[in-house]
Amino acid sequence: MGAWGGGRSPARPRPAGTAGARRFPERPLPPPSGRPASAGVTYGLEQLTAGARWPAGVDPTVRESYLSDREFEEVFGGTAKGDFYRLPRWKQLALKKEVGLF
Repeated sequence: MGAWGGGRSPARPRPAGTAGARRFPERPLPPPSGRPASAGVTYGLEQLTAGARWPAGVDPTVRESYLSDREFEEVFGGTAKGDFYRLPRWKQLALKKEVGLF
């Protein structure tokens, strides 16, 4: 047995108001600066899922933002871009993995 008994570390008190709080809260994953990285430039899904040979200037962390609004909704099952960016980050990443954009 350790000095504390039972071989375990002593419990540390939690700061007030943090009981049950998650260590890393889920946050939506919007494009940088809150607006689409594409700035009006669009590419097809095939161009954005082609591995390491994406078009020049494409931010690989927000490739979905380069899809046209119509194609975005087709690819993500009817979800609009604004609705997508309001989803929790884990859900955005899961959807991006399903379509090959992660």
